[in-house]
Amino acid sequence: FDTKLMKPGCVLLQAAIFGLEALEYFNAYLELKFGEYCGLLGVIYTGPIDEFFDWRLGKLPYRSARFDFVTLPQERYQSVAVVNHPSASVAYTRVAEFKHLTGQEHPQTTIAFEYPQEDGEPFWPVPKPENHRLYEQYRALAAMTPHVHFVGRLATYRYIDIDGAVAQALKLTDRLLAGQPEAA
Repeated sequence: FDTKLMKPGCVLLQAAIFGLEALEYFNAYLELKFGEYCGLLGVIYTGPIDEFFDWRLGKLPYRSARFDFVTLPQERYQSVAVVNHPSASVAYTRVAEFKHLTGQEHPQTTIAFEYPQEDGEPFWPVPKPENHRLYEQYRALAAMTPHVHFVGRLATYRYIDIDGAVAQALKLTDRLLAGQPEAA
């Protein structure tokens, strides 16, 4: 963590924020909200926005996925890291072979089949007008929540590729470090 983000004496609070489990995050947020602010530039929250607000306006639907990992006795399974399978005739949506990303050389390979599912850990928002209207109500609550910045696909309830989510967080961090307000 960067000590430029706080005033002296608040190192433990900031260090705690960077290593939080979900429930610990909410406790730290309450300390930020009701305790001494410590000069932090804020918390960048990337989880589900409705969960942050304890689902007080209702639950937003999300899509999830299940991953089945298989190790095969062959050097390669496919010619690229990820192959999407958008056909309804195939149960999984993609297959990932991680060796392509790492450059690893080994006589075996491990692949992951990704299966879409309704329940489970939230990964993607469900784009429907009624869901967007509910998200806008949560966004209004977020705009009134001091020192918490909502970024990423779950906190902004829109599909963003991982590179876009990281870029969004880095851009926000640059603005905060420069003393500029968060863009709407």
